[in-house]
Amino acid sequence: SPLSEVESMNEERDTIRREVERMLRYFFIMDIVARRENVKVSERDVDARIARMAAQRRETPQKIREELEKHDVLGQVRHDLMEEKTRAFLREQRRVEVDHAVA
Repeated sequence: SPLSEVESMNEERDTIRREVERMLRYFFIMDIVARRENVKVSERDVDARIARMAAQRRETPQKIREELEKHDVLGQVRHDLMEEKTRAFLREQRRVEVDHAVA
């Protein structure tokens, strides 16, 4: 029935909205942690990621960098690295806290 279709669409919209809100909270929390803890991504980090991508694809790092720049996604690579470094920082903090609690 048309009513059940509308209800279904409303439920789907609410589910998507909740997921987007969760993702935004995660993004902002990770950004705050990275800023507070001075987590940085260096050009060396970016070069290493590009070299790994190049090796996986059997391409040169220069070719991969050109492709990333062409498609305007080099910033996404930096963002991904920042997120990975921030998660690693948080995991390390948790490990240190557990080690201290056990000691």
